Amino acid sequence: MAYFIMLLVGLLAGWLINLAVDTIPDRLPFFSGWYRPFYKLPTVLVKSITEPLLGPIPTNSPDADDEGKKLAPSLRHQAVWVGSILLGWLTYFHFGFSLTTLAMTLYAWFFLAIAAIDLEQRKVYNRMLLAALPVILLFTPFIEGPTLLSALVGGLFGFILFLILALIKPGGMGMGDVKLAGVIGLVTGFPGIIVAILICIFSGGVMAALLLLRTKFKRGQTMAYAPYLVLGAWVTLFYGSEIWATYLAR
Repeated sequence: MAYFIMLLVGLLAGWLINLAVDTIPDRLPFFSGWYRPFYKLPTVLVKSITEPLLGPIPTNSPDADDEGKKLAPSLRHQAVWVGSILLGWLTYFHFGFSLTTLAMTLYAWFFLAIAAIDLEQRKVYNRMLLAALPVILLFTPFIEGPTLLSALVGGLFGFILFLILALIKPGGMGMGDVKLAGVIGLVTGFPGIIVAILICIFSGGVMAALLLLRTKFKRGQTMAYAPYLVLGAWVTLFYGSEIWATYLAR
């Protein structure tokens, strides 16, 4: 029963995350594209589920076919659905039903939205990071995880380290990534941020090497870096203390 509840919550979260990715970059009204995450579903099914609450699907939508009956597929929408469900289940598996579960799930879903937007837009938006700060600071004293002092030290460590990296190689990393590293430090604390950064550097380095091989070492290639920061944050949220105690605290 608990996993079924998390499935439903994950589906709702996936819809909201997809809406955020669709609307935030262009500053669109949040529910203006409410129907987009329902790609590949027949319009008659979408109508029966959503119209009573959210209104009709626009027949002139650029996402619909010529008859306005079926929405076009999107790999990102589907990946976000799956990711939101898996993250919800993973959080429940680790923390059960608690305030910590709520906080960790919100963190994980927030980072999923950040990664999806960066993959599509190559941007990490300040307004998203600023909106997350009060939520993180509100939850930190009341949940399992880093203390408030540890969170502040972790945030400062992540921000300063990535700022130095950005200054060493201008253009190689955006200030959005620097600020994201600071937010991840607040969530994971210190020394959790070290685990997150090591995972980020390793996974990002592997992908960069694959990109160079694919392009035959052509210069000027860029890639989104936030997803690797997010991967480090996810792993640290769920397994950071074990990784630190087993491999790094010796």
